[in-house]
Amino acid sequence: MAEFRLDDEDPISPVRITHNCEQLWDGNSLEQDYNYLVYEFETEQHQYSARAYLHEIHTVAVYRPFERNSASPAPLEDVEIDQRVLAYLRRRYAEITRLSPTGYVPIE
Repeated sequence: MAEFRLDDEDPISPVRITHNCEQLWDGNSLEQDYNYLVYEFETEQHQYSARAYLHEIHTVAVYRPFERNSASPAPLEDVEIDQRVLAYLRRRYAEITRLSPTGYVPIE
């Protein structure tokens, strides 16, 4: 018989979750309609954000880490995404991607 487990704790939680809607109009014509959640995380050293569009709710995109406690944080190119952030997102999304210079790429 399979073991029943209830994981109810995350190794990290977002400091903020925001639901945004953005619409781009050309006169009376709706050109683009974005409906999405933004997750913001802070670790001991970095800040992260992730975005999930509600029309593709199975996927979330993580944006590279930024310096924490900086007046104008710059993206950090060579820093891996904190595993606690990924663990939080894996419990909620089937696919996690990362924005790269060539577009969104899956994170294994």
